This record gives sequence, structure tokens and C-alpha cells, in this order.
Amino acid sequence: SLYEQLTKQKFQNHSMDAIVHYLSEVRGIDREIIDRQINHKCLYQSVDKFGQPMATFVARDKDGYISGVSIRSTNPGKKFMMDYPDCNYDVGWHYDPQFDPSCRYDKTQKHCDPRKKLLCFESSIEMMSYMTILKREHKDWTKFAYLSCGSTTKYGCIEQTCKEYGYKDVLVMFNNDQEKDGRAAGRDYANLVKEQLTEKGIKCEVLLPKSANDWNDTLVGLRNGTIKLHYTEAKKNKTKTNCGKER
Repeated sequence: SLYEQLTKQKFQNHSMDAIVHYLSEVRGIDREIIDRQINHKCLYQSVDKFGQPMATFVARDKDGYISGVSIRSTNPGKKFMMDYPDCNYDVGWHYDPQFDPSCRYDKTQKHCDPRKKLLCFESSIEMMSYMTILKREHKDWTKFAYLSCGSTTKYGCIEQTCKEYGYKDVLVMFNNDQEKDGRAAGRDYANLVKEQLTEKGIKCEVLLPKSANDWNDTLVGLRNGTIKLHYTEAKKNKTKTNCGKER
């Protein structure tokens, strides 16, 4: 079903100028990070019914099969985004930059490192934005594993991803939504995930953006000089050495 929908929207990853321009120039995402997503068949360009290009983020399950598709308009005046029907939200958009998820069918290869810290976001753009922030701060962004849930309400894929790949160290990095009646979706769901994973014996912490609503706004602010990275954010994401292994 997902592949048929992609085919109808003429998805491809060989002529990506519109998507690369949107993600790099408008969103501020690093070109190396964009290119790796393309090479690993996680990022495509498709077109809407008017022939306008859309950024298309593809999730894959443990066997390398397409399990979810999220699309976003690249038109600056049109904030259209949606997920395809039939996405498997138990899987989410999981990604380890050091392994090609489209080749998971090859059982002779390793496809994830369970020792890595799993960083969890609401969307793929937030995920790629934080990768870029790490790179800007001279951190090795490939030393982490990543997961986009699709939204805060689809947080269940975090626990499922830990079960599937063996992660024991999680950082939930949802958006810092404005409070309404004392409630903030990103914070509240992140704390709920922390409580549930801690009960399962999985180390879990919460890190929300402090100077903006989300991680892409933070990245753009850093690029424009209107935001400076808080010391606590930098400290939490330093790569620590323990017995010769990077954590």
C-alpha cells in the first residue's frame, strides 16, 4: 500500500534539487546529513497533484521494508504535511546513520548498535535539525541512533524500538509547546515516556529546546545568531569516553 502510494506520487531520489534546497537553505539542515538520508533511501522527492515537489521521509522496519511515509510541502507559502494511510506507527522512523536501513534484509550485516543513545523526536525534520546542531557543535552526530515518532501521541514506537533493537539509553526530545491550562503536549508526553521506560529498566531523560518551540527553530536561530546554545544542552550531548568506548 505504501509503495503504491509512493509510486502514484512519482517518488525518486536521483533529482532532488528542490528538496535539497528546501532542507538546506530554508530549514538550515547540513548537506552531509541530507545526502546520507538520500543515499540510505530514507529521503525522496515526490510531487503533489499540482506537480509541486514534496519532501518525502520513508521509514523502514527491521527487515528493510517500507513501514511509514511522511510528506511535507516545500512551498514556503503552503505548510502542508501528512502521513500516508497505513503507516505502522509501532515502528516509527528509526535511523542509525552508520547503517543503511534499506539493506536490513542482508542478515550477514549489522544494522544497528544497541549501545548507542537513542534520540527521539516528533518529526524527521526535527531529527535532522538536531543532527545538524550536533555537527555545528563539533560532536559526532553518527554516534547516536535516532527515532522520529510522527507526533507526540505516537510515542509508543519508542518503547517498541528499544525492544526491537536493544537500546537501553534514551533521550526524549519533543517540542517545547506553549502551555495551555498548565499543559504542554511535548513536555507532558516526554515525561510520560520517561516514566514508562524507567519502569522497564531503560534509562530515559528528557531534553526540550529552551529558546524556541522546536529543534528546527533552534537551528535556524543558531544560524541567524538570534539563539545561543545553552550550556546545559551542550553538556548533555558531549560524547563521553568510558573504558575506551564512546557513549
